[in-house]
Amino acid sequence: EQEPTRLMILRRDGTGEPLVVEQPPSMVFHNGNAYEENGDLVIDTFLSPDGGVLELLHAFAKDRVLEVAPPQLTRLRIDLEGRKVRSREVLASEEEFPRFDIRRTGTAVRYLYTMASDAVVDPYVAHTLVRRDLIDGTTKRVEIGRAHV
Repeated sequence: EQEPTRLMILRRDGTGEPLVVEQPPSMVFHNGNAYEENGDLVIDTFLSPDGGVLELLHAFAKDRVLEVAPPQLTRLRIDLEGRKVRSREVLASEEEFPRFDIRRTGTAVRYLYTMASDAVVDPYVAHTLVRRDLIDGTTKRVEIGRAHV
């Protein structure tokens, strides 16, 4: 929690030295897509401010519930030439497990799908499918219901 998060960016063709970009301390557990746009690398990822998610998983194994800071779906825009994070936009919280059309890996996608939970009711159960439109910013939520989890 005291060290910056270091993003190591490698060229797809395997040439050159890795590009290392630092940002505030956080933990990454799941990533969505990444693609280049206008000289920037855009990454959709879930960031947690600390290692609380690991503590949460450990507590779950012992049938305990902990209150930890939820991961935040964050869009990072990295200036590749300037070697810095240009912007950091939080898109959602209380969600995880990002998925997109894998045929579009490495290119801009319109939809990112996640699973949402209710931290108050049951932080361990993701019972809502979320379709996030990354172009117009809208979301569609489908409640699965606890009987189907």
